[in-house]
This record gives sequence, structure tokens and C-alpha cells, in this order.
Amino acid sequence: MYYFEGLDIVDFSKRTATPFFVISENIITKNCSILLRLTKSKPNTKIYYSLKTNYESRVLQTIRKMGLGAEVSGDLDMFLAEKAQFPHFDIIVDGTNKSDAFLKKCVEKNIQLINIDSIDELNRLNKIAKGQLLKVNIGLRIDPQVSSYDLRNIFLTTGQRSYGLGSQEVRYLLNNFDKYSFVDIKGLLAHLTFSFVKPAYYQKSLKNLFSLAKQFKVRGVDIREINLGGGFPSQGIQHAFPFFSKFPVSLEHFIKAIERGYDANFRKTRLNLNISLEPGRSIMGNSAILVGKIVEKKGRNVYTDILMNDLGYRPLFKNRGFLIANKVKQSPMEKVNIYSASVNSFDKLFLNVWSPSIERGDILVIFGVGAYSIPYANQFSRPRSAVYFLNSSKKVELIRKKETLFDVTRNQVW
Repeated sequence: MYYFEGLDIVDFSKRTATPFFVISENIITKNCSILLRLTKSKPNTKIYYSLKTNYESRVLQTIRKMGLGAEVSGDLDMFLAEKAQFPHFDIIVDGTNKSDAFLKKCVEKNIQLINIDSIDELNRLNKIAKGQLLKVNIGLRIDPQVSSYDLRNIFLTTGQRSYGLGSQEVRYLLNNFDKYSFVDIKGLLAHLTFSFVKPAYYQKSLKNLFSLAKQFKVRGVDIREINLGGGFPSQGIQHAFPFFSKFPVSLEHFIKAIERGYDANFRKTRLNLNISLEPGRSIMGNSAILVGKIVEKKGRNVYTDILMNDLGYRPLFKNRGFLIANKVKQSPMEKVNIYSASVNSFDKLFLNVWSPSIERGDILVIFGVGAYSIPYANQFSRPRSAVYFLNSSKKVELIRKKETLFDVTRNQVW
């Protein structure tokens, strides 16, 4: 049998309708602790959890209890951060396409810092703050455009979809920041995406952010902090068969690389800047499993009640593994294709993978589903699944009920 952090999954699945998620409090706290090591070596460090990664109730309560702040990107995130009792001085705002109404809320709530994504957004925020007769702390999100093949273009907008201010907009602000009398530029943010899994990219980002902070200082703007965003890898796939891929570099390596990069740039510039991080996947990625059953087998093709839309974010699929919970002691015997039972022909979970001999009724466990799966899940072909929380005392709590047909259709207008 298979145990997830002490929970007998086969036994639990006999008493619980599949599919369902199980999230481990112990894994979340362990991952938070790894990130918090940076705050011990660099006391001027602050970790803000990215709520869009996974915003289940007990997840947010656990992360707040660990002392992390909250990074929000819109009204839903803000509502949940407040519901989880994150204080406003522990909340920063990031993301694109912020509405005037949302920006006004942020100003009125005196949020710690608002990261600006464009000159247009800066103009709108300055006008809103002027109307409130308040001065607002902002960060400038810089478009990193880091290529896996060319790090020279870290601040060069290439014409692809970009986030943050390009090089021309940064130069404009260096020369015209005094036009914005109701904002204080306190931070610089360069958020790398999850596809950049080399610590060297963050060191390069640190170098450029320090350099830019120095340019602002020369022009009379005192940058208080630099924010490296998120994109850090999760701790890898736990308990899966050894032939599944894992991230080649651990989260600890990223923390050590950031420490070295910060020290090198501090010695060069003498700027004593705070560090902020916005992790999500590195905290939640390996914290949860998705449990389903095998419902049919046709030769090498097997079908489960888990759907692809349970798994959420497609780019992360390749980093997930699986096992058959009631056959963990059996050696892989056959190569199979695992499909969902939906009517979507693209609903392919695992193709040409080794497995023990699979039969109808076997229990399928998929790993690495803690990040983005639950927020991205939808009701295609059936209601969304239940979510359980395995707390530090090894007790299971239901934290999201399995949706009913009424839940799915309640907002329809007939």
C-alpha cells in the first residue's frame, strides 16, 4: 500500500469518492523553511507567497503562520488574502491589467507596495493617489526577457509578449520620475518564469537590478528593495518511480546562488537593498497528490476518472509522476497509455509509460499537483473534485467540498 505523509491512500480512497486532492501541511512548512533560510542569512529579506498558485483556506493559513506575506494580482487574491488575515502591510500587488477600481482599493487599504507593469498604469495610479491625497509606494516591474540562450537581453523588450517596463520606458522614468508626485519608487522587480531553472539567471537578474538601482540613486531616487519574483522549482516529485524526470537543481541551490549574487553586488555597489521573493510553485508544487481510480482498460490503453483539467497548468505536466497505490511493491511490467474518461480526444495524461499490470479499480496517484492544478481546474464534463488537507497531526480535513451539479449550474440564467 502507499502512504502519503502517513495517510494510507488506498484505505482512504475506499471511504472517499474519487478523484480528490490531498495537500500536506508538513510539506508546505518544510518548503517555506527552506526559503526562510534566506531571511536568516540576509535579515533584510521578505518572502511573499503568490496566492494564485493555490489559495485553499488551510494552505493560506499555514503560509501566514510561517510568517510569509502575500503577493496578490487582483480582486480575488486580495479578498482571499484578507480572509486569511494577512495584514495589509504584509501584502504586495503584482500582475498585469489592474483596473482603476482595484488600484483605488489598494491605495485606500494602504497596501505595502504596488508593482507597476506599464507607464499607463503608473499614470492611472498617480491620478488615483492624487484624488485620495495619498502618496503610494510602488515598485517598477522590469521586463527581464531572459533567453535560455542569450542573457545579454535581460532588459531588452524583444517584441514577444512581455511583462513589465521595457528598456525605453525605464530610461523615460530615469529622466522623468519627478512628474509623478503622488508615488514613491521604492522597489525594482524582475520576475522570471518557471521555465528558467538555472540559478545563474537569478544572479544575472540581481546584477542588473543593482545596476539599475544605482542609476536611480544617482538621479535622486532611493530604491529600497529588489524583488526577484518567483519561478523557483519545486523540490521535485516525491515517491514516484525513479525513471520520472526531476528538476536537476534543488531549491537550496537557488537560495545559495541568490546569497552569493547579493553579496557580490553589494560589495560592488555598496547599496544595502532589501530582497523580496514571490514564490508559489516552490512552496506548493510537491505538497499535494491527486487520487483517482482506473475505470476501464483496452489493451495498452487505460482510463481513469481523473481529467486533464484536474491537473491544470499544461507546461508542468512533464514534471509529474504517478504510481498505482495498491501495487507499489510490484515491478513495472508493461508500457501503457493513461487517458482520462472524458470525451476530449486530447485528454492524455501519460503516454507510453512503464507501470505494474493495471486493472479496473486500481488506485492511481499523480504527484506534483499542488501548484496551479486546483485554481486552473474547471467543470468540463463533470463537477470539480474535493480537496483534503492532511495537517501536521496526521488528521485529514475536508477544505473544499466536491461540487454538485447544482454548484456547476447555479449561475446559469434560464
